[in-house]
Amino acid sequence: MKIVKDFVAIDFETLQHIATDGIEYKKLPIQLGMIKYIDGKPTESINTYIDPPVNKPWKRNCYWKIKIDSSLCEGAPSYDNLHSKIIDF
Repeated sequence: MKIVKDFVAIDFETLQHIATDGIEYKKLPIQLGMIKYIDGKPTESINTYIDPPVNKPWKRNCYWKIKIDSSLCEGAPSYDNLHSKIIDF
């Protein structure tokens, strides 16, 4: 069996549920972490908040485990702006 040693680990934190202006949003990405492994060793990483397309402010504990609120995401890149960086990584 061949062991794969080159890979990228990726983790998105998401809003579980938020309702603004009568619109419900679910599972929007709000933070991204990625680590690139070459020969089984970490070589590069990305960690950034993501500014989701919802009205602000939204409150801390929208997703109680990670404690991310709109103040941490406001002004961060949108997912659309990060897409090419993710693909290139």
